[in-house]
Amino acid sequence: MPSATRLAFTGVDQDVIVRNRRTVERETAIRLADFVAGTPGVPAVTPVVRSGPAARATARHALVRHCDLVVAGKRGAFELDEVLLGSVTLRLLEQRDRDLLLAPPESG
Repeated sequence: MPSATRLAFTGVDQDVIVRNRRTVERETAIRLADFVAGTPGVPAVTPVVRSGPAARATARHALVRHCDLVVAGKRGAFELDEVLLGSVTLRLLEQRDRDLLLAPPESG
């Protein structure tokens, strides 16, 4: 989904943007809940969907929920990716107010 800022800039009505965001959040929450339910060993996970820039939304949620640790998946298919971090990861690291665990992609 294009960002709300871009949509507003192109003249899309704010009510349409809000309805669209809510629809996407609802559909994403359903897909995430299905994923978690089908994943063995994660019964204590409560999936949460938030809109906005990923690092900012994640950091804000962690702050509100008083999380001690943020776990983020790291994407990367090349050896060079091991030394390079994505922009979301870097922004999460910049928060510096809690621990961050980066989980590498599943191999195979």
